[in-house]
Amino acid sequence: DENDYTTTQTLHLEPLKETLYQEMKSYMRETSHSFPYPKEEYFYYRRTIENLSYPLHCRAPIPSSSNGDNEQDPSMYLKEHLALWDGSPNMPILPNEEIYIDENVLAKDREFYHI
Repeated sequence: DENDYTTTQTLHLEPLKETLYQEMKSYMRETSHSFPYPKEEYFYYRRTIENLSYPLHCRAPIPSSSNGDNEQDPSMYLKEHLALWDGSPNMPILPNEEIYIDENVLAKDREFYHI
């Protein structure tokens, strides 16, 4: 079979392949998040966590102003709270964060998974 032939012929390149893979991986932040975007009453964003294959889909409520008229500037709110995130996988990106889809749970025991 062609795949077996290719594997046999390139076996000597495995150490280089692994070195290149590790180098490329070192440039990526595996624990990260997309920029939250507002939709209706929530900010929506995705999180990636180191050593997890799939992202978490999250949302956090957009806060109302103290008088309840929802006039707080969302960009200032995001600027304040995103600066507080320490990069750890356990710390929420925004207050009252909810994970509404964990693709890792949905992909469990499947050979392939895609939303």
